[in-house]
Amino acid sequence: MDERPPLLTLPEELLLLCVDPRTERLKLPPYVHHALAGAVLAELELRGAITISDNRIATVQPLTLGEPVADRLLDALVRDVQLGRPGAKQTRLLGLDTNYAGVSGPSPERPFARRVARARVNMRAVVAAEAPPRQLTQWVRLFSHNLDSHYRESMETRGLVTAHRHRVLGLVPWTTWTAAPGSSALAHPRPSGSRGLHLDMIAATVGLRPAARTGPIAAAVSAVIESDKRRRD
Repeated sequence: MDERPPLLTLPEELLLLCVDPRTERLKLPPYVHHALAGAVLAELELRGAITISDNRIATVQPLTLGEPVADRLLDALVRDVQLGRPGAKQTRLLGLDTNYAGVSGPSPERPFARRVARARVNMRAVVAAEAPPRQLTQWVRLFSHNLDSHYRESMETRGLVTAHRHRVLGLVPWTTWTAAPGSSALAHPRPSGSRGLHLDMIAATVGLRPAARTGPIAAAVSAVIESDKRRRD
């Protein structure tokens, strides 16, 4: 586990690898959203929020990483586990209040509503106990949705990239993204140790780095990408 928070998270490092050194524009390769999902999982693992065993998430710790997109995905993962959704039985969290999970806001005040909420949670827990746990490929797919857009917007807020918004033919909105001054340099030199190894393996899945030895997260990303390619053929 990393002891100090990094200057850049792995998903941010991955996106900055997409910067064209001649134009400073972000040129995203196909399937980069899957690679970003893998980078989020790797970041969560490096920071001690999850542990991975047998191609599955084995444990979850509800932490705050200080990076809004990764924190939002970790929160969703924690809720998924806390609610006892099918496929998450191996990561059931201890010590969290699940009496009224699934009900937004404060716990219901009326006794009947409290009993209904408790029954809903118990039913979901029963279903989760019978369902097979999710594999890493499933988490990659769940995390991938619009992830590149979320990260570009988050990195714009952090001052790492700049959005250039205009309209094509005066009608169709179009946005191009460039690295903010100095932000490309933040991605170099390559991170050291396990962080750099994770970045190399995940970047290789979308051709941003030479092929490297593959760990379980990168292998899951590659499997999802290959599955998508077969669907398109």
